[in-house]
Amino acid sequence: MRDESDGAPLGGRVLDAKSGEVLDAHEVARRLLGARVILVGEEHGNPYFHEVQREVLELVAARKPGAVALGVEWLPRSARLALAGFGVATPPATLDELRRAVRWDELWGHELSAYARVLEAARRVGAPIVPLNAEPGLARLVARGGVDGVPPERHAELPPLDSGNDAHRAWFRERMQAAAHGHAAHALSDDAFEHYYLAQLLWDETMARAILEALAHHAHIVVCAGLGHVERGLGIPARLGATRHLIVIPVASASEAARRAFDGELPEREADLFWVPLTPPESPGSPRPDP
Repeated sequence: MRDESDGAPLGGRVLDAKSGEVLDAHEVARRLLGARVILVGEEHGNPYFHEVQREVLELVAARKPGAVALGVEWLPRSARLALAGFGVATPPATLDELRRAVRWDELWGHELSAYARVLEAARRVGAPIVPLNAEPGLARLVARGGVDGVPPERHAELPPLDSGNDAHRAWFRERMQAAAHGHAAHALSDDAFEHYYLAQLLWDETMARAILEALAHHAHIVVCAGLGHVERGLGIPARLGATRHLIVIPVASASEAARRAFDGELPEREADLFWVPLTPPESPGSPRPDP
């Protein structure tokens, strides 16, 4: 499917996450460009999700050249100089060079090849890559001992962590139970659960603040972050204030998207758009929520 107004391709098939209606290229472009922050959820390292991220980035960049950045959960904010070098190096830096420069295997660990098409697309369309995450080890300190477990010399790295709400807390408990198959999560003490929840807030708050800072320099930012940080609007989106944003969730098929469309039973819909990739990887697996 193509947008006849400018010849730029519309990646995949896109459905409204409230009605299940399939949207045409003009409407998809209108919704994307009407948002300053476009959050595309991912299951980390699953090429299926990263293919949608690439398609969204390229679509926005085709219509707003030079006006979009790519924000990534994958790396801490201190990696921004290395990522900037990847975008402008002459001759172009290889992915192996990028891996070493940002300490990818140590700091993220998921296979870099799964992210290659997104990273190369950002370089090709001239979209700066903005790292959004907290610095290494900080979330682990919070998860183990709460704010009191963070040494004084790192307190300046902590954003406010009191912005959780009942819906977000309930969602997080549900996801922890699902990830633990209903066993370990039940055994957690109240203090242990609270520490894990604070670590989640640390990630959400840090990334939201980095996104808002990036908007001082870019008209739009396509954000790649785990589903647990974007779905239902309870993580990063809830911390963007009045900034116009759009939530995109990759799905395996249009029929799956229609099944998951908002039906009034949940307190909020999963996303704004469900997106089926135009050229899904050969063996993407089934997209599943990732807390």
